[in-house]
Amino acid sequence: MEKGKTGKYFKYAIGEIILVVIGILIALQINNWNEARIAKKNEIILVQQLLEDAKTDSQFFNDRVKSLKGQKRFYNELFQFCNNEISEDEIRKELDSSLFHQPFIQLIYQSNLITNNPEASVELDNNILKQSLRNYISKHKYVATSLENHNSRIENDFAKFRIRYHQIIPNTYKAKSVIDYSFLCDSDTGIGLVKFINSKNSDGIKNLTNFLEANEELIIKLKSYLGKYND
Repeated sequence: MEKGKTGKYFKYAIGEIILVVIGILIALQINNWNEARIAKKNEIILVQQLLEDAKTDSQFFNDRVKSLKGQKRFYNELFQFCNNEISEDEIRKELDSSLFHQPFIQLIYQSNLITNNPEASVELDNNILKQSLRNYISKHKYVATSLENHNSRIENDFAKFRIRYHQIIPNTYKAKSVIDYSFLCDSDTGIGLVKFINSKNSDGIKNLTNFLEANEELIIKLKSYLGKYND
């Protein structure tokens, strides 16, 4: 200060401060870039998992539709037989070959994607995927509700017929035709039950069809997202 070099030292100090600030900003930028890179990598891994689970759901719930349609065919035929709209000669002698096409079978409906990735809609950063996934989850809730109702009618309302006709009622998986369940025609309650279960079956098919449309849409968007990062 005695030599009048105060200004020079101030300039030097300011320069040092600027360099430190620049260094800090660069370090923050590198850290932010690294965190963003890790976040993107994690999102890609999540999207890959979602895609695999969505494909599994597609196959699983398409099988649910086939099962419900097989059951519906049985319910309709039984209802027609009870109302004398078709004769015993016109009844199918063998049911559909698939085990799950058998009558009065309760169907599971849990989604692989939703079960395995419960926080995915929060973890995703991509807004398009986030919205599509939320729609997917929403549509699945309708599926769950309709199949719960369908299963409940079979489990609860059909129970008294199982007890009453326990000596003649076939094992569900061994039923060959609607004749095996013709005892339901003996009362209005039995006929009404078939009709009611059939209506729940229709709700299940409708909601599953809507859900599978959401499934297809989600798969397309997941593939499109991953296509941008294949290289």
